[in-house]
Amino acid sequence: MRFFMCLASVVLAFCGSASSVLAQEQGAVVAHSMESPGARAGATSGTPVPPAIPERQIRFPAALEPDPDSNYLFDTANAAEIRKPGAPSASAEREIHVPAELAPDPNSRFLHGPAKAAATPKPAQPATSPEREIVVPAALEPAPPEQPDTESAIKASREISPPSDEPDPIVVAVAAKLEPGAQTQYRGHEQDLAALKAFYTVGDQRLLWVDGQGFSARAKQVIAEIGKADDWGLERSAFELPVLPESGRGADVLADAEIKLGLSVLKYARHARGGRLNPRSVSRLFDQKAELLEPISVLLLIEKSASADAFLRELHPQHPQFNRLRMALFEARQAAKSRGGDSATDSKKKGKKARSKSGSRATIRRIVANMERWRWIPRDLGEFYIWDDVPEQTTSVIKNGKTILKEKIVVGKASTPTPMFSSELLYIIFHPSWGVPPGMKRNELGPQLRNTGGGGWFSNKPLASTVLKSHGLTVTRGGVRINPDSVDWSTANISSYHFTQPPGPKNVLGIVKFRFPNKHNVYMHDTPERHLFNGRKRTFSHGCMRVQNPVRLAEVLLKQDKGWGPGEVAKHKRRGSSITLTKPIPVHIAYFTVHVDDAGKTQVRSDIYGVDSRVASALERRSVHVGSVASGKKPRATSRRSSVRKKKKRQRASAKKKPWNPFESMHENGG
Repeated sequence: MRFFMCLASVVLAFCGSASSVLAQEQGAVVAHSMESPGARAGATSGTPVPPAIPERQIRFPAALEPDPDSNYLFDTANAAEIRKPGAPSASAEREIHVPAELAPDPNSRFLHGPAKAAATPKPAQPATSPEREIVVPAALEPAPPEQPDTESAIKASREISPPSDEPDPIVVAVAAKLEPGAQTQYRGHEQDLAALKAFYTVGDQRLLWVDGQGFSARAKQVIAEIGKADDWGLERSAFELPVLPESGRGADVLADAEIKLGLSVLKYARHARGGRLNPRSVSRLFDQKAELLEPISVLLLIEKSASADAFLRELHPQHPQFNRLRMALFEARQAAKSRGGDSATDSKKKGKKARSKSGSRATIRRIVANMERWRWIPRDLGEFYIWDDVPEQTTSVIKNGKTILKEKIVVGKASTPTPMFSSELLYIIFHPSWGVPPGMKRNELGPQLRNTGGGGWFSNKPLASTVLKSHGLTVTRGGVRINPDSVDWSTANISSYHFTQPPGPKNVLGIVKFRFPNKHNVYMHDTPERHLFNGRKRTFSHGCMRVQNPVRLAEVLLKQDKGWGPGEVAKHKRRGSSITLTKPIPVHIAYFTVHVDDAGKTQVRSDIYGVDSRVASALERRSVHVGSVASGKKPRATSRRSSVRKKKKRQRASAKKKPWNPFESMHENGG
């Protein structure tokens, strides 16, 4: 008996050893086939192995990053763990790639990057986790958050009642007219039609503007208010208001009126909020965007509003200056009527004389153009903010609606204008260095460096180092300082070099710089060229704004943000500190050529960039000319002889001037 038991043990041991060897051989074949992309024929059995799936590299959020203390990585291709380098094993780490079929959509919010296999993921972290270049199986990709749709918004806004046994025939007719095949009879924005269709077909379906008798009280309010569109700087003719017949008001006629009035209300809401024009299409100077309401939101809000006409009025800008301009527009039109002329054709009949009168068509157009630009300004400017008025060439600090500081500024030339946008002031930097902007490198510094040479005995060209040193500029490339004389500037790509002027008395940024990050590389700063503030026209820069009393501006801003007095600010000025504000301060760069002061007097400023005619032409959809602002001085009559004398005098004065140096203009106007 003992003999047979021993024999059985030997047989079992032999079978177990054979199974282990076979498993190892099969594992080696699988690993070999996975490590070698492409087709492999006859690995052990002679059966061809299908080609491997193409691979792609993907990146996922750090929320799915493996435990940094783990010794293992996750092999997504083999669904197996492999040890990291340095882990307690002699096994070498392999770079594992995820098959392309498992990679996420290229339009996904996730980035793509070098593929590294990731360990078994931890529970998902908040969406704000920083991203790192790691890879996880695509099956573990989190689902995108669900976005609320129009139907949900309507249901959430309404108290849904049980469906009626007999639906309103007008509602049924409205729904039928809004079907895709029947919408061609209505001229409206596609989003407006979609909003109307959802409004009348989702949830507790109800009418907004008509009932069985005709127009509702709400409809009469909006019809009367839209009829006053011209008083708000809009066009009454742009809105198609329905008119009901005295008789024959069937469901089809009432449904048609319901839809047309709904489209007019949505269009009015869009125009009132600034959606009549795209600011960027008028001029690239306007990097602004109107704050529009979604069409379905307009319908739901006006449905709940106690006064529909008041709701429409509140869609317009609520800034005090906008309302003052509205009154100025009314007065200008009244002045035109009192002279017995039609404001629309006044300037054509009376020629140049009409341009100087307050009720001229040019003045009306200018006011309307300024009202339109107010619609592009943020509705909430902030309780404490900086207001840079480009045509007036001033900067103001506003606190709770009151101006607490106002200073002169230098703005961009007509060829290099200051753009209009809103941002947030984040940094105040004392004794900053200055980097030559890309446009100045390309247009002014580049031509001068290309004209440099060896500087030898027989060369009349200066050295590049001499040119840069005379203006305090150093040059670096890739963060490494280089010798400018070692560069062939005639062929070099100047955009790959960085030119810097260190802090000092000749630095173009002066003592302090106010930085509010933006894509235009525009900021506010001091300047050593103090004489530039003496003239009425201060358009000398390349786009940045120079402040006449920048230290005083810094004191006002830092008192608001840090509670510092002038003494504390002076300490940081001596140290050359870079100060990060605790709370960002809004900065609004604006362009308004018509301003109504507190006394109600209308002030017209010079249109330094010629914007008014552009806006007026876009609003009227034809080319119009607003005209220039009169200087108030009559030109003196001059004889031909005096003109010749003046010309010779200018030529003699020009001959005495030193040779033109673009670097000098760069430093006078830079930034």
